[in-house]
Amino acid sequence: LDVQTADVTVSTLVYSQVEELFTSVSVRFEVDSAGKVRASKRVLSYRDLIETTGISFAGSMFAVIFFCLLGVGHPTYQLYHSRSYRNRMIAFEVFSRMGLIIYSAVLLATWFQQQPMSELYSRLLDQMLGYTGDSEAEFAKMMQEFFTALENIRSRTDLFLNFRIIAYILLYMQFIQLMLYFSFHPRMGVLTATVNKASSALAHFFALFSMLFMTLAFLAHWMLGTHVEEFQSFSVTLASQARMLFGEFIYARSANEIDGAMLLMYWLYAFTFMLVVFFTLLNFFLAIIVDSFAAVKKDEQLNFTEHDFLHD
Repeated sequence: LDVQTADVTVSTLVYSQVEELFTSVSVRFEVDSAGKVRASKRVLSYRDLIETTGISFAGSMFAVIFFCLLGVGHPTYQLYHSRSYRNRMIAFEVFSRMGLIIYSAVLLATWFQQQPMSELYSRLLDQMLGYTGDSEAEFAKMMQEFFTALENIRSRTDLFLNFRIIAYILLYMQFIQLMLYFSFHPRMGVLTATVNKASSALAHFFALFSMLFMTLAFLAHWMLGTHVEEFQSFSVTLASQARMLFGEFIYARSANEIDGAMLLMYWLYAFTFMLVVFFTLLNFFLAIIVDSFAAVKKDEQLNFTEHDFLHD
């Protein structure tokens, strides 16, 4: 370590024999220009899919690809021949299913080509436990092979972390698609109809809300950032205000350490935030949703095509 050191990472590997679970644990220490050290941790786990679990996984991926291919055909035909107002919904459906097909195919190809994690761990241990040399050159070679094997394990866990992120995005798209499917039924489409009717009012509300929210965050950070830990930076202040918005706290713990004019400034900020954001704007948001829901329910009463739950 020297004055030019920016960060240091300490890593270890853990193997759970019963669950066949491989875990990489890393703790990174970052040193800023002022000499302050910040620690962050990263834990990534990986499990080899072998024997029955591997067969189940491959079968599930092939099933996803097969049924998505079946589901893409008809929407694509509709999208090509139809000129209805639902084209955007159909296009989103085709896009989400194609995303599932591509993701499943790439994941399967990667899984078939990969080397089992157990072999990588065994190779890593062999580099250390099987070392019998006594020269500096042999030791340097062993360490190079050790870190190469370690980097292979880290790259494998990073790769599948990226796969999980992509899977999360695809699942979120399926969630949106599920809500869009409900819009075809008058009663089950109340959610999408309410959001659609309230969209204009919500756009104006969020424009007003974001400006007031960020202005208060800037005031809190600029005036109180050096005294209150919850306002030490603009991003931290935004996060603190989000927690205050959900009612996690109003009175910051670090405010106990200030007095005089700074305490007066803090309470002026806290009172303004509670009055304008917590009580007024939140109730504005609820009023917009409730009014839109009432309008949707009123329109639903004029719809004579839908009946009770069983008949529908």
